[in-house]
Amino acid sequence: MPLAPSSTLLGRLQSVEPNSQIQSYTLDKTGYMLRLFAPKFAFGSVFDRLGTEAPQQLEATFNPSNVKPQDMIIALVDTYDSAQSSSYRVYAIAPVTCHNDVIKLGRPIFAPDNPGWNRLTEQCGASQEAGILDGFVGEKSQADYLADLQAKYPTCETLDAAFMNNQPSQSSFNPNHKRFWQWFKGFFGS
Repeated sequence: MPLAPSSTLLGRLQSVEPNSQIQSYTLDKTGYMLRLFAPKFAFGSVFDRLGTEAPQQLEATFNPSNVKPQDMIIALVDTYDSAQSSSYRVYAIAPVTCHNDVIKLGRPIFAPDNPGWNRLTEQCGASQEAGILDGFVGEKSQADYLADLQAKYPTCETLDAAFMNNQPSQSSFNPNHKRFWQWFKGFFGS
């Protein structure tokens, strides 16, 4: 079943670690655990954001070799185990860059156990031409979703500020207060 736009996650990658507890469908048979700074669901209504907290860690059944720690990423994610609704799996991942206030998405890697939906061919199966956001059923293309992201984050500065590193700082600023304002800004889509 193709994923919905509401399953699109943005965040800054903190780490990628091999994890033998995650079964891989690749030759190496070992999956990976991805940890994120300040993840947010990119699309969806206010009600979607109220009901679902963005996961801080994701399981991947493949090596996400197209991204590295500190990269901004976009990922198609979903829960795969109804008994553990907090277990999120990555089905596709791509780097996000911003230069001269223009957001761009790099080439995605799709999970081998999920061929995804290809909007361009209107069938399952990724292709070299399809972008990560072309994997949804409907009329909107990756360019349309990128325009939505660009409207939400009109400058590289606003994008970076929304997904800043949550490492403790030397500042005397109260971290709980900081987390509240990050949640508040994320809730209202800024």
